[in-house]
Amino acid sequence: MWENKMMPGYFAEQQDSRPEKRATVWRSALRTLAVMVLLAAACQWLAGLPRLQAMGIGSLPLSILLGMVLASALAPRWIYGHNPMGNADAADTGGQVLRRFCQQTLLKAGIVLFGFQLTLEQLWGVGWQALLVDVLTIASVLIMGIWLGQRWLNLPLQLSILIAVGSAVCGAAAIMATAPLLGRRTQADAGEHDPEQHLAIAVALVALFGTLSVLLYPLLCQWFGFDSNTAGLYIGSTVHEVAQAVAATDALDSATQQNALIVKLLRVVLLAPTLLLLGQWLLRRPVADTDMDKNFQPQATDAPKRLPVPGFVLGFIAVIIAHSILPLPLWLTELAASTSAWCLMLAMVALGLNTRWQGMVAAGIRPLFLGFLLWLLLLLGGGWLNTLFVLA
Repeated sequence: MWENKMMPGYFAEQQDSRPEKRATVWRSALRTLAVMVLLAAACQWLAGLPRLQAMGIGSLPLSILLGMVLASALAPRWIYGHNPMGNADAADTGGQVLRRFCQQTLLKAGIVLFGFQLTLEQLWGVGWQALLVDVLTIASVLIMGIWLGQRWLNLPLQLSILIAVGSAVCGAAAIMATAPLLGRRTQADAGEHDPEQHLAIAVALVALFGTLSVLLYPLLCQWFGFDSNTAGLYIGSTVHEVAQAVAATDALDSATQQNALIVKLLRVVLLAPTLLLLGQWLLRRPVADTDMDKNFQPQATDAPKRLPVPGFVLGFIAVIIAHSILPLPLWLTELAASTSAWCLMLAMVALGLNTRWQGMVAAGIRPLFLGFLLWLLLLLGGGWLNTLFVLA
C-alpha cells in the first residue's frame, strides 16, 4: 500500500526534473557560447591593434591566453556554473560538450577549410628536408622524453610516454591516440599513478608549452630574419599542436603559415608509424622493468590494427587537391578562409577555457619540468636540425 502511494509521486518528480535538467544544460551551453564568441571577437579586434601587430601576436594566441585567464582567475564559477573543476554534472554538461565540440570538431573543420588556401604546387615546394626534419624531431623527442622521465625524474612510464608523444608528434591528439597502447587498466586509486590524471597532466602540459611557442616563435623568426620557407619548416616541425602551428604564424606572412601547416601535418601523418613502433616496443619490454602499477601491461589486442591516420588530415589533402584542379570561384575561397579563421579562434578559446593553472600546480614540479625540457629540445634542437638541413 505504501509503495502504491509513493511510487506515482516519485515518477512524477523524475519526469518534472528532466525538463529542468535540460534547461540547465542549455543555459550552460548558451552561457559558454556567449563567452566564447565575445572572447573571439575581442581577440580579433585586439590583434588588429598596431602595437600587437608589431609584437607578432595574432588573434589565435590571444584567444588561448584570454581563455586561460578567464577560466583560471576571473570567473570560473560563472563559466562552469557550480562546477569550476569541469566535472560532467548538470551544471556544466552543456558548456563542457560545447567546449569539446569547438576544441575537436571546429578545430578539424578549420584545418580542412584552411586547405582552400593551398595548392599541390606549394606542397611540392616544401621539399624532402621537411620529412627528414620531422622524422628526426619525433625520434629524438620521444626517446629523450621517455628516458628523462623514467631514469632522471623518476616518473611513471605511462606519464613519461604520454608527455613525450604529445610533445613529439601532435599534442593532445597524439596523447589520446597513444592511451590505448598502454593496455586496458582497471580503476586505479586516486594518486600519482591514476591513469586519468596522467592524461590530464599530459594534455595540460601540451597546452601550456604550446602556448609559449605560439607567443615566442614569431618573435624568434623576426629576430633571426628567417624567410618564409625556413620559418615555416621551423615552426611546423617543432610546435606541439596543429592549431598552435597556425596560431604561431598568424602574425607572419601567408607563405610562412602555409609551409608551417604542411610540415606540421606531415608530423600528424607520422603518428601512424610512431604508434606502431611504440606499440611493438611496449610489447617487447619486460613487465618487470616498467615502473608502472600491475594493471599496466600492453596487450597484443591493444595494438592498432590499421594506420590511425586522422580523418581531418585526409579531408585537408582532399581540399588541397580540389583547389588545385578545380576552377573554384574567388568568393568561395574567401568564405572558406573566413570560416576557417573563426573555427580556429573558437577552438583556441575552448582550449584556453579547458586549461587551468590549478591542475598544473596540483601535478607537481616533475611532470612540468619534463614538459619544459622537451619544449627546450624542440626549440633548440629543432632549430639546429632546421639549420643543418634547410640553411646548409
